[in-house]
Amino acid sequence: MTIQRPSTTKWTARVGIVAAVTATTLVATANPSQAAPITVSPASGAGGTYINLNTTTANTFSPTRPDAPEAVQFQTAACNTALTTTPTPGRIMPDVATAGTTTVTETGAGAFVNGDVGKVINGTGIPSGATITAVDAVAGTATISAAATGTASGLNVSIGVAAGPYPAQSVRYITPTRLVVQVPPLPAVAAGTRWYVCVYSVASGASTVIANTTAAAFTSYPVANVTAVEPNSGPSAGGNTFTIEGTGFGASTTANTVTIGGVAARVTAATASLITAVAPPGLGADRPIVVTTPAGQATFTTPTEAEYDYLDALSVTPQTAPATAAATLVITGSGFSGYNWSGVTPLNVGTNDFTMDNSPHIILSIGGLFSPTADQPAFGAAAAECINAVALSDTELICTLDPTVAGAANHTNGAAVRPGAYQVQLIDDTTPDADVADAEDRVSVVTSGSTFTIAPY
Repeated sequence: MTIQRPSTTKWTARVGIVAAVTATTLVATANPSQAAPITVSPASGAGGTYINLNTTTANTFSPTRPDAPEAVQFQTAACNTALTTTPTPGRIMPDVATAGTTTVTETGAGAFVNGDVGKVINGTGIPSGATITAVDAVAGTATISAAATGTASGLNVSIGVAAGPYPAQSVRYITPTRLVVQVPPLPAVAAGTRWYVCVYSVASGASTVIANTTAAAFTSYPVANVTAVEPNSGPSAGGNTFTIEGTGFGASTTANTVTIGGVAARVTAATASLITAVAPPGLGADRPIVVTTPAGQATFTTPTEAEYDYLDALSVTPQTAPATAAATLVITGSGFSGYNWSGVTPLNVGTNDFTMDNSPHIILSIGGLFSPTADQPAFGAAAAECINAVALSDTELICTLDPTVAGAANHTNGAAVRPGAYQVQLIDDTTPDADVADAEDRVSVVTSGSTFTIAPY
């Protein structure tokens, strides 16, 4: 049937989503196979995701049809010829076990009932679109239309809730060949459930399908949540393995991305509840962890779990030097090229009356982490500075340590460096002419993982 276009059309300015429409101006069909084919991008996500529906068929959409949420629906079966009402959700049944066959077993308080036959069943390891074909209520088992993969227990499965249709949260007309649609809150089904997207005319009481995906083109995933990161610290050289615990992760290494401080970690293993990854190189504390799954960016139960600390970053060669001669130190770590090493004025170390200059410095501290308020020989005091630093690469730096010359020119507190054990540290200060009150601004960025020894020879 062809509906004639009016010769002129006047549109009223609108803000937001129009919930009702009054004019039909385009060609409609009652046969889904003849409806305009549409593509979906992005093709996966969670409820609330905005997606594009595009078609190459001219004049499929208009500002008056469709532009209401009920005109776009999501369902696991092929699109209907006309708009249908949202079904009443079914139920979630806990404690179901699978064994890699077409039989699933209820091991908890729930029970399969004869009325479940014909309904969609969704759960981890159960193929998308599988239905219940038979029930043995006495044995507490159900036969499903496709064999489950793997063996699992304690599963939550949904029965009869996946088929849909479920109306979009919102629909926005963009062009005659493009709509922007907000995915509805889809029911609690297995991650990876695939949905057909169906577009209907709802003008003048009509509800005829005008466009649809020819296959289940949108894949739904729950929003992932991170409950723990173990460990949440490591060397700034990276390379250490850490795990991320939670729910809703993609079940393959390629389905998840993890970054620390914006740098990608290498995901080596993944299940729906556990990601294993290798930390990238980095510097500093409280570096943000971002986990992205097919549903988008994951949430964190505890904000502190979303942070990662880089520790014990430097490796120094040699690890010992004589107190009687200058030595060149080769320091490996990461991030060295991110600092400006030219024109660095050595510190007057050994006293808490620093004049820092927004520059990086390589120092030897006494006994442990540098403390800007400590005087020699107190714990944490700076005993010497390794000067003339040159970053050969982002991971290698050289500098000169001369423990023999006394006084400020030697960058010690009026005396040659005493024999003993020290730590090599990279410090940075963002506050010029900082005094003791601003000590928190003088940050020990990284430190060596082992002691550096000045020997009495």
